[in-house]
Formats: sequence, C-alpha cells, structure tokens
Amino acid sequence: MTTDQDQQEAQALAALFAQGTRHHAAGRLAEAEAVYRQVLAAQPRHADSLHLLGVIAYQTGHLGPAADLIRQAIAVRGDVAFFYTNLGKVLDDQGQPDAAAACFQRALSLDAGSVAAHVGLGDIRQGQGRLEDAVAAYTHALGLNPTDANAHNNLGGALMALGRPAEALVSFERAAELTPGRADVHYNRANALRDLGRAEAAPAYRQALALDPNHRGALYNLANLLLADRRPAEAEPLYRALLAAVPDHVDALMNLGVALHGLNRPDEAEARLARARALTPTRADVLNNLGSVLMRDKTRREEASDLLRRALDIQPDLADAHANLAYVLVAQGRWDAARPHAERAVQLRPGNAEGHMALGAVLMAAGDLTAALDRALEAARLAPDNATAHGNVAMLLSGQGRPAEALDYFERALALPGASADIIWARSLTRLLLGDFALGWRDYEARWQTGQMAPAKRNFPQPQWRGEPAAGRTLLLHSEQGFGDSLQFCRYAPLAAALGFRVVLEVRPPLVRLMRSLAGAAQVVAEGDPLPPFDTHSPLMSLPLAFGTRPDTIPAPPAYLAADPADAIAWRDRVAVSCPAGTRLRVGLVWVGNSRMDLPEMVAVNSRRSLDARLLAPLMDVPGVAFFSLQKDAAVPDGLPIIDLMAGVRDFADTAALVANLDLVISVDTAVAHLAGALGRPVWLMNRFDSCWRWFLERTDTPWYPTMRLFRQAAPGDWRTPLRQVRTALEEAVLAAG
Repeated sequence: MTTDQDQQEAQALAALFAQGTRHHAAGRLAEAEAVYRQVLAAQPRHADSLHLLGVIAYQTGHLGPAADLIRQAIAVRGDVAFFYTNLGKVLDDQGQPDAAAACFQRALSLDAGSVAAHVGLGDIRQGQGRLEDAVAAYTHALGLNPTDANAHNNLGGALMALGRPAEALVSFERAAELTPGRADVHYNRANALRDLGRAEAAPAYRQALALDPNHRGALYNLANLLLADRRPAEAEPLYRALLAAVPDHVDALMNLGVALHGLNRPDEAEARLARARALTPTRADVLNNLGSVLMRDKTRREEASDLLRRALDIQPDLADAHANLAYVLVAQGRWDAARPHAERAVQLRPGNAEGHMALGAVLMAAGDLTAALDRALEAARLAPDNATAHGNVAMLLSGQGRPAEALDYFERALALPGASADIIWARSLTRLLLGDFALGWRDYEARWQTGQMAPAKRNFPQPQWRGEPAAGRTLLLHSEQGFGDSLQFCRYAPLAAALGFRVVLEVRPPLVRLMRSLAGAAQVVAEGDPLPPFDTHSPLMSLPLAFGTRPDTIPAPPAYLAADPADAIAWRDRVAVSCPAGTRLRVGLVWVGNSRMDLPEMVAVNSRRSLDARLLAPLMDVPGVAFFSLQKDAAVPDGLPIIDLMAGVRDFADTAALVANLDLVISVDTAVAHLAGALGRPVWLMNRFDSCWRWFLERTDTPWYPTMRLFRQAAPGDWRTPLRQVRTALEEAVLAAG
C-alpha cells in the first residue's frame, strides 16, 4: 500500500518530468536535460526520462549516448513502440540499417498504426535500394495519416528513384502544400519537374533558394538547367556561389568552365577546367570539356586533340568527345580521320544534335553539301533551341543556291539564346549574295566578334572612319583576311582620296610594290612596319559600308592597278621566248587556291574552290594556245604542257608583270583572279557551286570586274561543266584572235 508521502513524491516527480517536457517542447534542451537528470536522480529507472535524454543526445548529434540511453529505457519498458522507433532513427544515422529496420519492425509489432515507424522503415528500404518496399511503407503511413509531409516527401524520393517522376511530383506537391516553408521539399519538386522537362523547374529551384539561399543542390541543379538552356550568364553566379561553399566541387568547376566558354571567356574557362582536371585527372568528361575549350584556339588544337583522345581512352562511348575530336580533325584538314569519330558520335547518341552537327561539318569539308545539309537539318530538328544548329542549316542552304530559305533559318537562329556573331556574319554573306548591300554590309561588321576574325582586329586609339567628312585628315586603310580581299577592296582608296583624305595603305609585304601603282594611296606600308601618324582608320572591307555601296554603285574602273612598266618589259621577253611556234593566245592558269593553313576553318573552302590540275587536260588540246602557270608553290603535274616561269616571281608585282603579257587568265576563285581583274586583263573565273557572295547568283559577269567572266559548277564538285564551257569559249577566243 502506498502512503500519502509516496503519492506526493510521485506527483512531485511527475510535475518535475512535465516541466522537463515543456522545456523540451520549447527547444530549451539544456534546461530539459537538467530536469530529466533530476528525475533520474530520484528514480534511476525512469524510462521516459531515459528515453527523452536519448532523444536530446540524438538532437545534439551525440549518437552513441543516444542509443545507449534509449536502450536503457527499453530495458525498463520494452513494450513502448516509439522507443523502438526513435532507436531505429539513431541506428540508421549510425549506419546500421539492418538494426534500424529491426527496431522499426518491432515498433510496428507493438503499434501497427505508428506512422513514424512506417516512414522510418520506408527510409531504410529506400537506402537499401528496396524501392518498391519503401513505396509500400510510405503508402501505408499515408493511409494512416494523409497529412504527414515527411511521408509524402519521402514517397516522392522513392518514386523518383524508380524513374516515375510524374507520380513523384504529386507527392512533392502535396508535401509542399503541407509544409510550404521547407526548402528541401521545393528542391525535390524542382527535380521532378526537371526530369519531366517542365518549364516550372527553374522557378521551383528559385523557390527553394528563396527559403535557403545556400541550398547546394538547388544552386547546382538550377545552374545546370540554365546552362543546358544556353543561359550561361545566369548559370555563372550560381556555380560561383556553390564553389564559395565547396571550392573543390568538381562538377561545379567543370560546368562553370563550360559556362565561361559559352560566354567567350576562354582563359577563365580553361582555369576552372584545369582545376577540375587536377582534382580528378581521369574524369573523361572533364578532359572532353577542356579539349572543347582549347580546340577553339588554332594554336592549341594538337593539345586539344590529345585531351580528347585521352578522354576516349578512358570512356570510349563518350559521344561528345567523339564529336569534338571530329571538329578538331576537320579544322586540321584531316577529314578522313574525322569522319569515323563523327559517325560514332551519332551512333552512340542518335538523338543528340552535336553528333549530327559534327558529321555535317565533316561532310561539308569533304564537299558533300547535300549530305551535310541533311545532317544539319536533323540537328536542328533534334535541338530546336540550338542557334548554331539552325545557323548551320542556313549556311548550307545558302551554299546550295537557296538563299531565301537560308535567310529564314538565319532569323530562326538569331532569335534563339546563344546566337553568335558567326551567324550574323554568315547572314551578311547571304544578303550580299542576293545583292542586299544595305543590310549585308551592316551585318558584315559582326566579323570582328567571331572566333575567326576577333584575334585579327586592330585596336587603334584613333576612331574607325564610318563616312564622316575628311577635312584634310589622314586615313589609314589596313588589309584583312586574304590577298584577294585586299586586291578587291583597295579600289576604295581613290574614293577616299577624292574626299580629301591623305590615304595611307597598309598591306601584307607581297602586295606592297604592286599597291604603289594604286591612285589615291599617298603612302603604302608593309604590315608589321611602323605606321605614320593618322587621324582615323578603316579595315578595307568596311569601306563599302562607309561609302554606302550598292550593287549599282560598285566602283569598278576598267583597271585600278598596273604592272611596273620596266617589269612588264622584262617579263615580255621571258614569255615570248617560252611560247611555241603558232601561238595565238597566251593563257595563264590557276587551279589551286591558297590553303590558308593559318586559318584551318578555310581549308575546307579551299578544297572546294580548287581542282586537280589533271582535269585541265581537255583545255590543252585547244590548238594555238600557250598555257602559263600562275600557280605559286604548286608544281605542274607531269604530262601537262603548261609553261612554268613562277620561280622568277617574288611578289604580286612580278605576277602582275607576267599577267600583263598574257591575253587571258583562267583561274579558280583565288587572288590571281582578283589581280587580273584589277589590272583590267581578261579573266575567266571557274567558280565552285557554293559560290562566294561576291559573285552573286546565276551570273556570267560581275559588277566588280568589267573584264571578268564566270563559269560556275552545275553541282557541288562538278568541275567538268565549267571546264567544258571554258574549252568552248577558249576555242572561240582562238578563232577571234585569227
């Protein structure tokens, strides 16, 4: 029988314990712990105090003491379900899933309606990869309590792991309704939306970050989403925020490098990717992305090739590395080596646009424009938001003589995120091809923002001349791109002089002597030599824009350059003694353009504008014609009766003197054709099917050179058609010569 004193002591102990639970519920853990210990001092086997002391130890991260205390409580009272539930949580956190599962199962044997035990068992099964069992446990819990946010959230996680994001999204959205302030729930919801390809994913990640600005998963996944959406400028600060917290986060370093590359900041991109590589030297994707950055620098393509090959040694099925290596090999002019990698990229990931784009680049370089267009169209279909893919279609359509369709694709490309200046520059060429000079010359200025031309831009402190009054100032005109471009556009120097400018013309050394014959050029300077003082400047190919040139106002005098008279006399004698008896026409031949190995992007173009000299053989049968090579650094093939005096040619002034003694020049689209036109000599240009913009479409003449005739391929690679036409015209010319 209990005494009144015993009852009073029991009541006092109960009151003391209740005080401890109030502290505990209010989060005053130290005060609660002190009270529980007071209770235990009075009653060492007080199970609830032992249990709650264990809970406090768990809450403060002391897992070992937590397990010991809860076990002591169970030893006193082994029939309390939530004692086992809480011990299961502790054991799970200690990395003892089997022991934890046994605790949850024991709790459920004591109380089948324990929601917490069902959820805890679901967590264990999910961690063990027993996902269907986890789904069953969470579903059971929700059947008992449909408002348990943890059960909804964790059920969503199991469904995501099972590849069922649509069902997972329902669970996450219910959890978010129940606990709208939980960042982790909004993060999980965002992941489901991302996997479903839903546009709401990005706002959901932002909602998670609004609740927890340092949520690492949300920072990383939102940045990745933005990067995939071609929004690198928005992704960059998110990667940086994550790296501020986790400096060695390899994936964030790698993807920040990709973002910086997309923002045209290659040095910064390389630094991040190099750091990622240092942390994980054998990560194939890191090596691939570093190679992708380096391959844009023409001086480091061999280094890029080595990195990409190393990536493929590690991961032979990495489609992006195959595609990138194909691009590098194309840029190096190694199309045969590039093709297997491009085809492998498509084979590995048929639905990935990059592989089709790479294969298109290989086919275009090889001159198979029809097949290249098919690949470009497929890439654009697979990646409707990829500006480069649409730009490639546009360029190929233009090259196939379909400029109206090309302009449509250019507009699509330029409306998409990530559209580059290369696309604007390419559009300018199509507009110029169509004779739309007003918009074409304006677009042409975008060349200075492209990877090909930006390194060549001259950054003078003096302003660029854009058509302002001359007022007695000195204008520096400087060359750009190839010799042919300088020969074509130097014609604007007399116009500038007529405005009142003192014109200084800077050109590459092989052009200096010839350019001294140009009216209006007060001084000609070799590129690399010191420049005289000047007030304003212009690249030669910006002059049509400054002068507002239209097709009907192209300045095209009969001749604007001339051979030196003394040189012409010297070459006259050499030509005369070389001609066989009965010669009626002296014809110069050019069959190969400058390979421009300093610009590998131009190697493919040069291959399409050049022809095998042996194809010229039918011309050799025309009687009364003496053929002279005007081909520098290319030997005349054996068996062709072509006179080669080019060993005596030092520069373009010598070539001009030789051309002055010929009756006709027959050339592919290269600098000598421009030279002959500028000299006012008859010149027949054999033009590739994907004609350069300056020759317009379907014309046999050109407003740029009054003495030029055009003979165009009927199909890509078809040299027989223009050669047949040239032979007929040559026979007529011989007859006319008497």
